[in-house]
Amino acid sequence: MTPDRRRLLAKLNDALTDAGLFYTFDDLVELARKRLVAVHQDGDAIAISEIRRHPQGSELNLIAAAGSLRDVLALEPQLEALAREQGAVRMVTHGRPAWRPIAAKLGWHPVSLRYVKPLLPYSPKDGSA
Repeated sequence: MTPDRRRLLAKLNDALTDAGLFYTFDDLVELARKRLVAVHQDGDAIAISEIRRHPQGSELNLIAAAGSLRDVLALEPQLEALAREQGAVRMVTHGRPAWRPIAAKLGWHPVSLRYVKPLLPYSPKDGSA
C-alpha cells in the first residue's frame, strides 16, 4: 500500500470515528463486497454511500468521505448520478458546522438538528471504545 493510500485510509478512519464508530473499514469492505454500499474514489478522495429505501421514497446516505477538500467535492457528481440512477429523491449526510458555507454553495442545506442520546455503556463489537 502506498503512503498516500495509507494516509487517505487514515483520514477515512477519522471520518468514521467522527460519525460515531458504527462502521470500521473492514465492515465497509464487507458491505461493498455484498454491494450494500458503494465506494467512490478519485484523486485524493474517497466516499462511501448507501441507498436507503423507505416506504415513501429512497435517499442516498453519504456515510463518510475523506481526502483533500477539492477532491472530495469533485466526487459529488458521481454521488448524485448514483442517487438519480437508483431513484433517490435526495442525498443526505452529516457534518460539522464548518461545512455549512461550502455545502450551501453546492445546494445542500441543513434540514434539522441531529440530537443524540448516548445509551451507555456503548461498546463497539470489536471492544474498542
